[in-house]
Amino acid sequence: MDVAQWANRGSVLQSQGNFAEAARSFREALKLQPESYDLKVALASNLRFAGNRKEALKICESLLAIKRVRELLMLFGNLLQEEDQFDQAIELLEEAQEASEPSAPSLNCLGIAYFRRGDIGRATELFEQAIALQPDYADGHFHLGMALLLQSNFERGWEEYEYRPFGRKRTKLHDARIWQGQPLSPKQTLLLAAEQGFGDTLQFVRFASLVKSRFGCRVFLQAPEKLHRLLATCSGIDRLLSRDEPLPKTDFFVPLLSLPGCFDWRPGDPPHDFPYLFPEIQRVQRWKSFLKSQTTSNVPPRLRIGICWQGDPKFPADRLRSIPLRYFAPLFQLDNVQFISLQQGFGSEQLESINPTYGIINVGEALDREGGAFLDTIAIIRHLDLLITSDTAIAHLGGAAGCNTWLALSKVPDWRWTLSKNRSAWYPNMELFRQDQANDWVPVFEAMNHRIAALFF
Repeated sequence: MDVAQWANRGSVLQSQGNFAEAARSFREALKLQPESYDLKVALASNLRFAGNRKEALKICESLLAIKRVRELLMLFGNLLQEEDQFDQAIELLEEAQEASEPSAPSLNCLGIAYFRRGDIGRATELFEQAIALQPDYADGHFHLGMALLLQSNFERGWEEYEYRPFGRKRTKLHDARIWQGQPLSPKQTLLLAAEQGFGDTLQFVRFASLVKSRFGCRVFLQAPEKLHRLLATCSGIDRLLSRDEPLPKTDFFVPLLSLPGCFDWRPGDPPHDFPYLFPEIQRVQRWKSFLKSQTTSNVPPRLRIGICWQGDPKFPADRLRSIPLRYFAPLFQLDNVQFISLQQGFGSEQLESINPTYGIINVGEALDREGGAFLDTIAIIRHLDLLITSDTAIAHLGGAAGCNTWLALSKVPDWRWTLSKNRSAWYPNMELFRQDQANDWVPVFEAMNHRIAALFF
């Protein structure tokens, strides 16, 4: 094949998500035309999507010394912000704006860089500019929605958040009409469609009971089958459906995360039924016996604290929300405290580097093997005095189960935690501990240590 054929093949394979084979195609093209600037940019772009940012950054750095064009500036800037090098990323993305007429996507990318650096006001301005330039630009609306919600601007934030990939402005999940919050009769059926991750489903399933109590209609929930036994403990749901079974006829449907906007929810509104997720009694008794057997003295521990530190590593911003276990170490030195690791899978290996004298009970691999997700975890949570966790699904499980939960948050957290409060608007039993500086977890756990001493000792 000639250069053009290899390059075209690489572009097609990249669009199909076959990044490894696309990279091979671009490299073959470069063998035939080794000085091609455009082919090197294409390879770097492919490597970025493949997750090989290190090589992509080297290519961009070498090309920048040759020619500073908009496409390269945008690519290099986005790579740098994905590596949390926000100052340099913003400098390059600003230069890209000056290289030619601004576009909605380029303004949006620059806004994301400011957002992730923590300059939420400037990010909001840029998202607004992107929308002004292209009013139907969904990604601009979506990022604006998250910025507004993070700043507690719920009135407009809920509306803009509907431009998320599964929101009411973009979704076509079902033949039934999209519900906009209008009254429903008891004879009608509303299908709630779970979206995004497990944590989102656990957080927003609470609105099923509000729908039911306000309208008396039938409420169906389409959600991952692994969650069905747990979600069945939430009131207001008449029928649970999996994502791969044929859907029955319904009158309306609505994505689950659209419900706060439908009800015009604000912080301080009643939390509906609370707690709203419950463990199975048999599992509660089983784990009670197990934890009692782990007590090494005749005197029960003064405190029993569950810990979880690692979220799904496939989540794009996981490195910002997950916490290396070593930062928990000051807590492990507390006297007469029994620590239980609820961490499952990836991240559990960090326990091997922790001093064995701390006596952390690791139950992660024994959890939730039968029946569905979180069934054992919520049963153990019933026996905890305190749950300390990173921003992952376990935080929502603890909140929904009514457990005293402490959540460690990065400097720029997810929109649902807003920017400044130390109590969660979503869970009355949840306290928030925030980073003052990005990537600095030490003060967060020092604050927790002092708080434990003040409350329990």
